Parts: sequence; C-alpha cells; structure tokens
Amino acid sequence: MKTLLFLVLLAYADAGLAISKRKEAMRKLSRIKTTLNKAKLLYIRERFDSLKNRVATKLATPKRKATLAAAMRKLKAPKKDRKLGNSIEDVNSRSRIGDFLYERDMVLTIAQAEELLQDVDARRRRQAFRDSNYPYTIWQEGVHYSFHDNATAKVRSVFRKAIKAWSKNTCIDFYEKEERIEVMVEDGCWSHVGNVHKVQELSLGDGCESVRDL
Repeated sequence: MKTLLFLVLLAYADAGLAISKRKEAMRKLSRIKTTLNKAKLLYIRERFDSLKNRVATKLATPKRKATLAAAMRKLKAPKKDRKLGNSIEDVNSRSRIGDFLYERDMVLTIAQAEELLQDVDARRRRQAFRDSNYPYTIWQEGVHYSFHDNATAKVRSVFRKAIKAWSKNTCIDFYEKEERIEVMVEDGCWSHVGNVHKVQELSLGDGCESVRDL
C-alpha cells in the first residue's frame, strides 16, 4: 500500500519526464555530488515515472482528484529546527538527490527496480521489498563497514553510536571488512537496499549527522 500511495502522490505532482524534463533532470544530476552511476539513476527515475503516469490515468477521476486535494490541504508542514530540515526527506529534497532515489533515500539496482515495478504493476502488495535473489542480498554473517576518507569525525562518531544501538537492540553484528558498507559524505542521506556484495556506499551528507536519521 505504501508503494502504491507513493506512486499516486507523485503522479499528481507532475506529468512525467518529457524531453525538456529529461534535460532538467540531467541538469540536476550534474550538480549533485555523488559517486553513484547517474545514468542508472536517471533510467530508474524514468521507469518509475512511466508507471506513475499509467497509475494516474486510471485514478485521475474528478472525484478522486478532489479527495486527494482535500487530504493534501489538511497536511501541515513540519517545523524546521535543524540544519537543512529535520528529516532525511528534507535533506534529500534540498540536495535534489532524493528526486532520483526510491522513497527518497534508497538506491536500487536496475534489477531491483524492474522487479519492484512489475510487482506494483501487477498490484501485488508487500509490506517490505524482498527481491528474487533473497537471501543472497541479506547480510548473513553480520554487516561489514568501513569509512571513506571524506567521512568526518562527526560522521564516524554518529555512525558508531548508531551501530552500537542497533547491535544492542537487534541480533545484527557489525564488523570492519573489505566487502562492506563504506560510510561517506556526499549530497543527501541514502544507501543501497540489501547486500550488493561489493563496496557499497552509505552517504551521511550535510544535515544527516544524527543517530535519529539513521
């Protein structure tokens, strides 16, 4: 349900990426500081836009539009009390990287994106995403991590506090290792979904230095 609502709300925000919008998306990407493959980010964004437009066509009756508009008017903007906002969504919206991530903070592989699109298109509901490679994509021997050279002392500190809390409250253990999550500072707060079995980035950019964000 969450995934479908996410797509429906996006559908009413804009009409999708036409040629001019694709150029605008490319312009935004060129200004984002990231080691992620920008061509893949754009491809996945366009695939989701294609689906959301089909969803909008089916759901955009006058009555449904009015209901959605009424619901949106009742939403109140949260009070901003931290640098760049007070949520991951705020941070990623300001840095623009959120426009190219699933649910604004998850980096999908093309295979994960295509499978998720097929699931939504077929109207099969899932509470959490689990791809066809499960359990290969989970961390079966603990979560491995390291710090990128640009990870500040503050970023390292907040990540260590976070994993200490996770280890205490879950059955997950964390180890510094070669096949790992690499904590770094780029634009926004984001990471991959599951274990991609290579060095995979986790960004704690400007505004993300809080255990609550993690």
